[in-house]
Amino acid sequence: STHPFLINIVFDTISSIILADNANYFLCGENLSPITEALYNKPNDVQLKIYDLLEFIVFQLKYIPHRELVNLSIMLKSHKIKKFYS
Repeated sequence: STHPFLINIVFDTISSIILADNANYFLCGENLSPITEALYNKPNDVQLKIYDLLEFIVFQLKYIPHRELVNLSIMLKSHKIKKFYS
């Protein structure tokens, strides 16, 4: 979706499920990968939330989300990612 309000609701729902229990990422982590594929199209606040969630996954769950990190790497290399600090 391109509507910022809807994007925030969907991401906040996915994020709250993942943060509720450490095992939930492994049950619904597939929903995070498509979001990171189109990260550059997301509003800045959602981009920051995605980075915070990835930080939680890496440091709290001690798991490397390969698919998500590859998506981010592609976006960063292509310079299509939005600037965070306007």
